[in-house]
Amino acid sequence: AHPSLVTAKLRPHLPRLRAEAARAALFAAFVAGKQREGFRLVHFVVLNDHLHLLVEADSVVALRLGMQGLLIRSARALNRLWRRRGPVFADRFHDR
Repeated sequence: AHPSLVTAKLRPHLPRLRAEAARAALFAAFVAGKQREGFRLVHFVVLNDHLHLLVEADSVVALRLGMQGLLIRSARALNRLWRRRGPVFADRFHDR
């Protein structure tokens, strides 16, 4: 598995991710979606307007699908918390 550092930026004008309730929602989403075929969330840091995620993936496809699933699960949890609908994260994540 190849490690990648991924950054996912929050869209503008949304509440801070470091608020306790938002952190709890993200943590629950990460626990539920941390591992799938060829993808694993190893470590994460929650900042006010973005996330840093250290992930391992067996391929570029596994990285894309794993991140897509993790960010969708996280966005749904945050939208439930914030009682809103619509996109939460910027269109793309950045990996290194």
